[in-house]
Amino acid sequence: MLKQEDIEMVYVATRSCDHFKHTMMAFEAGKDVLLEKPATISYEQALALYEKANKCCSPRLFVHQQRRLE
Repeated sequence: MLKQEDIEMVYVATRSCDHFKHTMMAFEAGKDVLLEKPATISYEQALALYEKANKCCSPRLFVHQQRRLE
């Protein structure tokens, strides 16, 4: 999926412990990411995602909280 050029954004809603790994994979493929909360399981991982997403011309990161049960 990450190799498909017609896909622009990836929605990461896997287990929380996998969010960092899957988001970085999407970034490496040049995809924007809509990331389910919690974004990561550590401050260091969150900082790494923030730094990666805020480089010039890098993919964008959006953190999202699904509130379907309210």
